[in-house]
Amino acid sequence: MSPCLKRFRGFVKQFFPYGLQRWYMWKKYRMREPWIRPGFSLVGCVRDVLPYGLVRLLLRLRFDHRPKVSVVVASYNYADLIGETLDGLVAQTYRNVEIVVVDDGSTDNSVEVIRRYVEKYKNVRLYMHEGGVNRGLPATVKLGVENSTGQYVAFCEADDVWTPNHLERKIRLVNEFSGEPKIVINDIEPFGDEDLCREAAGTAKERMVKLKDPRNRVSALDFRKKNWICTFSCCMVDRSELLSCDFESCPRPVNFDWWLWRQICCVNDLYVVHEKLTKWRMHESYMRSESIESLLRQRDFICMMDAMLVRRHPDETDALRPFVEAWERYAFVDGKLLDGRREAPSQPSFSVIMATYNREFCIRTAIDSILRQTYRNFELIIVDDGSTDGTWEMLGKVYGGELESGRIKRFKTANGGVCKARNVGLSHAANEWIAYLDSDNEVCPFFLETFVREIVQHPSTRNFYSRLICRHSKRRVGSEFNLARLKRANFIDLGTYVHHRDLVRMLGGFDENMTRLVDWELIVRQCEVSPPLFIDETLLVYDDSDGFERITNSSALKANMDYFRRKRCHWPTVTTVVTTYNHEEYIGRALESAIMQHGEFVHEIIVSDDASTDGTRAAIREVMDRYPGYVTDISGDENLGVSGNLRKCFAAATGDYVAVLEGDDYWISEWKLNRQVKFMRNHERCSMCFSRIKLLNQDGRFSLLPRQSGLPAELTGEAFIRDPNQNLIANFSCCMFRGDIVRAFPDVLFSARFNEIACSFYIEQLGPIGFLPDIMSVYRLHDHGVWSACDKAKRLESAIKVREVALAVCAPKYQSRMKAIIEGLKRRRDAMKEDLYEEN
Repeated sequence: MSPCLKRFRGFVKQFFPYGLQRWYMWKKYRMREPWIRPGFSLVGCVRDVLPYGLVRLLLRLRFDHRPKVSVVVASYNYADLIGETLDGLVAQTYRNVEIVVVDDGSTDNSVEVIRRYVEKYKNVRLYMHEGGVNRGLPATVKLGVENSTGQYVAFCEADDVWTPNHLERKIRLVNEFSGEPKIVINDIEPFGDEDLCREAAGTAKERMVKLKDPRNRVSALDFRKKNWICTFSCCMVDRSELLSCDFESCPRPVNFDWWLWRQICCVNDLYVVHEKLTKWRMHESYMRSESIESLLRQRDFICMMDAMLVRRHPDETDALRPFVEAWERYAFVDGKLLDGRREAPSQPSFSVIMATYNREFCIRTAIDSILRQTYRNFELIIVDDGSTDGTWEMLGKVYGGELESGRIKRFKTANGGVCKARNVGLSHAANEWIAYLDSDNEVCPFFLETFVREIVQHPSTRNFYSRLICRHSKRRVGSEFNLARLKRANFIDLGTYVHHRDLVRMLGGFDENMTRLVDWELIVRQCEVSPPLFIDETLLVYDDSDGFERITNSSALKANMDYFRRKRCHWPTVTTVVTTYNHEEYIGRALESAIMQHGEFVHEIIVSDDASTDGTRAAIREVMDRYPGYVTDISGDENLGVSGNLRKCFAAATGDYVAVLEGDDYWISEWKLNRQVKFMRNHERCSMCFSRIKLLNQDGRFSLLPRQSGLPAELTGEAFIRDPNQNLIANFSCCMFRGDIVRAFPDVLFSARFNEIACSFYIEQLGPIGFLPDIMSVYRLHDHGVWSACDKAKRLESAIKVREVALAVCAPKYQSRMKAIIEGLKRRRDAMKEDLYEEN
């Protein structure tokens, strides 16, 4: 630096304030002198000259907008909860807040509780409807919004709770986007009733996962399918947007929040704070106590919202226009379909089939729901399956006029089951479209009308289905069609299913070999040929009570399920053979571990007790009584021995695959059989497979077999002959065989004790032996075991006989080595005998 410049800097320091010095130096030399350090700027100069508080005020006015927020709390009979809610509101770290509480005519002491907060806090105000009457949620929220003065209005329900930083975090998001957000929501945390919390948490997670960004575009079509905002208490809205909304016309007050959000989000982005700022209380709410009839009106509610949005925002709702046009085009006057102002040329006709047995106490509700249909081109066919409670007589007495006019047709048959009764109804059906209704369910008045709309709009589709709602749990059932998922679990109820009569002519009616799951079987059979159209509307009220008289509770399930899965799903059958002898204390756990198996297979369990002398038979009967239909007992009174008992079980096994479970062992994985079935399907060359086992010693300690560690997925006899014990399987309870191989085992395998060594050397010639590294079976070692109960001499003698059988069945290339192994065992036996002779 030059001497002149140094003298100039000294002069400036003496006569000018430091801030002005910095400003002057920055102004004159910032582009010329390298000694000017980074950050030497005008902002820094101003910060030094002006007082610190004034600088912060200027920066806040410029960069940190602090709008006023009005929190609207709609209260009705929450005296025991609203105090906790208001405590959370007055404790907000964001202070530019007013709290507007509107009481909707509470009959408890809610008003007294609120007034205590009004007296204590200046920013809390209370409003009520004129005369203190109850006017419902829409009017209450509107009153709160009209009396608010903030730029934003946030909502908090009177039973929910906010975290202290709730508003501060949302205002920070508003500032980050320069005041653009018109509607801001946040993540929620349910609390209260545990079952409802799990349901609410799943709903919230589903929505938050899709709302990934702080700024999201949720279309009018997205909002048509579901309400993306879980609760009022997580939402903050620009007040000007709320004032432009229609509060008065909401056709379904329980969905009033959905009504508002659709109007606002139709033209605005949805901003999200991905933090759990709202605690959403779960209890028996207004929604859950609402009547079934009100829930069924949701279709009209959605369509009215669509029409309103299309009229108000024509440029933003192109995706909704087809729904609105279809709704407005097809009108129903005097029970007929009108296309515009002219009667539609095609009027689909329906035959509604109702099979009944001893339902005099409830059938009238179902019949009346059909007779109330807004679409009138139908007949109701009632087939009385031999009722003895006066159902037939009641029909004639109550519905004589409808029977005389032909609106209702009735037929009586000898009691033969629901399949035969419905097939009788199908044989008398005169109309082209078939619908069904159980005598304990009911349909909504526009049930047939809705199907007519879809039939007219989709003339090539031959079958349709919709959602249902359960009467007691209010659970909705029904989803988009997927044939593979339908075969795993039914989500189409026959009462919501409508099909063309041609499908019956082509595929037949109900399968009379079944007593349960008949609806599922018919639907799957038709859907395989003709994929149905899903109508995303709730049209049926399903009786989900637990009365014993219901067929759901009175017929055997497993036999019908197995029949269905063999016929329609083409699932393989797995036979588990359980052999037992004097296993009284173990057999119960063994059988239950087999019964609890899950997977895509049909499971049959055969148990054979080999004339036990303890209480094994009684233990088997106890399990069979607890799980009727799951276990077949083929036990005999003659002791056949281990080999003879297994041979009998193999002969009785009919499965595509056969698994073995010894009566003193058990399985520790519910998916053991399913994993082995998948393995056998993916490794078609394999003749059998086995998994790792866990040894359970008599002292209760578990251990693993080192020889089963690190085995490849497919094994040949070479791996077994190299093993010091020639036994990598170790225990049959971990094995699964192909059924045709088991049923053709040669007699020589049963000549001595049927064992893993001889079996593996025989079966490896028919295909590799598969191995699964999963530990899924427990092998008990105890004093009563066939092997573990023997002394050393008997074990050695048994080992020689086992390998002699293996020599007889193994491949020629292993015979010389097997002979050498047998000779070695014989030498050990002879040496042991000499030692015993010398001792004696």
